[in-house]
Amino acid sequence: MKKLQCNEVFVPPICPGCGQGLTKMDYTSYEVWVFDLETGHYTEEGIGDCSQKCPNCHADLSDVFQEGPVNYDARESTPES
Repeated sequence: MKKLQCNEVFVPPICPGCGQGLTKMDYTSYEVWVFDLETGHYTEEGIGDCSQKCPNCHADLSDVFQEGPVNYDARESTPES
């Protein structure tokens, strides 16, 4: 990992749809609930799917945040030329 410099300024990634900096994004996760025949209750099985969208143009951001937004690190990303 690149060492953080005191005067370093980070910029957010760019939306592939509209070209705006992604200072915000829409992230929705969908949980999966399964009905248990033995108990008669629903139990959470985990996250089934998620969507990552640009709030400006609603473009899909799964290629920008391949491991999800919480794992994005601007120090490890390289700007595109």
